[in-house]
Amino acid sequence: MVAVEVSSKRRLARACKHVGDLWFPASPSLLREIKLKLNQGVYDHDPLVLYSDVRSDFSLFMYMLRKLASMVRYEDGIERVSTPQELFSRVGFVRLKEALDLDDSVLSRHSLERITHAQSCRIEEAFVSASAVESLSAPLGFNPEGGFALALFRQLGLTLVAFNYPSLYEEVTSSLGPNEDPESKLATHLGFTPSILAVTLFREVGVEPHFFDVMPERISLDYEETEAGLTLSRLCEVGEALARANNPEKYPSASRDWNEAKSVIERTLGGQGLSIIRTNLKKNLLAFAKASPTVFKTGVSFNPEAKLWKVWEERHKSVNNFLNECSKEFQRPLHQYYDRIIGKQVPQDAIGVLIKVVFPVAGFQGGCVYTVEPVTRFFYPQLRINAVDLRMLEPIPFGNTGDPVAEAFSSNLPIVGSDSSENDTPVCYIAGVLGGSQKIGVLYVEMPQRDYMEDSARYVAHLQALCKALSDTLLNRPS
Repeated sequence: MVAVEVSSKRRLARACKHVGDLWFPASPSLLREIKLKLNQGVYDHDPLVLYSDVRSDFSLFMYMLRKLASMVRYEDGIERVSTPQELFSRVGFVRLKEALDLDDSVLSRHSLERITHAQSCRIEEAFVSASAVESLSAPLGFNPEGGFALALFRQLGLTLVAFNYPSLYEEVTSSLGPNEDPESKLATHLGFTPSILAVTLFREVGVEPHFFDVMPERISLDYEETEAGLTLSRLCEVGEALARANNPEKYPSASRDWNEAKSVIERTLGGQGLSIIRTNLKKNLLAFAKASPTVFKTGVSFNPEAKLWKVWEERHKSVNNFLNECSKEFQRPLHQYYDRIIGKQVPQDAIGVLIKVVFPVAGFQGGCVYTVEPVTRFFYPQLRINAVDLRMLEPIPFGNTGDPVAEAFSSNLPIVGSDSSENDTPVCYIAGVLGGSQKIGVLYVEMPQRDYMEDSARYVAHLQALCKALSDTLLNRPS
């Protein structure tokens, strides 16, 4: 055990030396512009203007926070600062100029001209997360700039790995499983988490994470809770979930992440929450894109719900082609259902989710799932869904040509009909086979005749989509 710990510490020390020397690329044009302004005295009377310029570049911002904090760590009265702006304001111009006395090749040996798609996505995720936290902070009593800095700091380790171990980073992030995250999966290869790498880099220059109020010692560090029960680190988790939701092709957890992030955003910022975050993201990336046009040649597409829907359509409609004809209102829960089961072992509660969550949105008032018993040659009612008006839920013999359940089992198309209930209300029914080529039963549903007549094709499509979903679930074969 001791030998393993020593080996892990050595690997971490080597990695810190490696990423500390190479860092990740900043914009050469921005650095030249800042140094020119310094020499011209533009920042002399307002260091926060300098802060604003530095903040627009992820690499330079993290470098300056680390450098400035190390410069003042022993000084009385500056052991702790509450915001990144305060740090810039209190260090003085002599040290600001000293910290910026470098060129881009000294800051990083990497170049934005040779950035890969995976690396640009990494920067994009960092800014989506930071912009979300910045937007959510003020309504909950947190300093927005502190939240922005914390969110970016939490992205620092992953970004350093993306640029300094690019093959490993791309391999890991392009093959994430449903319950895997980049931090944990990279740790199995590196021997430490990217978050620990970032924290250790600050500690190496004598800066403990608590020096700066928003620098976390570990990824789960909590700060004082708000009345809403949220902490600053929890806001960062929401921002990170939103960033993953905005990249559903990469993250299998995107649907779950979107639901989590959307809930907090709407509670905190209201219905315009995403618009507020989008505005901040555009502002934050505008400066970065101007300084580094090679990274975001076409801008950043921030529309997690639309992206998620597109991925759903590509993945799920190839499995259940009846989705194409269904209403958008019904497609959403069925897409979410397939997101839970596709390519996985079907969970035990899957049928319950279909019946309790998906079925009510289909527009049917009730129904029943019948399964076939080849030995007795009967269809048996196995699962009643609410009430049915036109039939008793009893076993039905094969060959009963007058019964829609028996007829549906022998047909490739749904059986549709109508009758009057006991109180003379006109009711329509649809019955469809379950299992396709491997027939296992029938789904029978009912709805008011007036509803069916308004859009009969939609109701038939809903029935067929449900039959396919039930078949995929019962036969455990979503793919």
